[in-house]
Amino acid sequence: MRSITKTVTTTYAPEWDGESWPPPIRSVIESSVTWKDGTPVEVLAVRHGNVIGCHTETGVAGWLVQEHCRPLRTAAQREEEEAVEAMHQIADDTPGSEAGDVFRAFYRAIRDGKIPGIKLEDAQEQSAGADAEQRTRR
Repeated sequence: MRSITKTVTTTYAPEWDGESWPPPIRSVIESSVTWKDGTPVEVLAVRHGNVIGCHTETGVAGWLVQEHCRPLRTAAQREEEEAVEAMHQIADDTPGSEAGDVFRAFYRAIRDGKIPGIKLEDAQEQSAGADAEQRTRR
């Protein structure tokens, strides 16, 4: 008897577009509640709309809930979400309600490497120049 804690190895894994439920058997999707957010899960079985998935790293199987599932994101999509989350945090932490204040905060965060996946060329030189200019103004 084959253990269900082992992920099926296959050369064909159908993709799920997220539009219909349930996803195809053997497709790899993301579950956002059953395991840590955005964890890849392989669909093992579907019966009467109920889906059993298996965590692709740990092999732990469990029921999947439609509202907590989405199609597998690409690396670029995950990086974009991470950058957008960082920008939301910067906007929330920026005092003042003027758009210019938020834009300046974004620029400084990009310059200083605080937004994942985004950087300016010669950012360190620009940062050093900006710091020197501020000291001169004082």
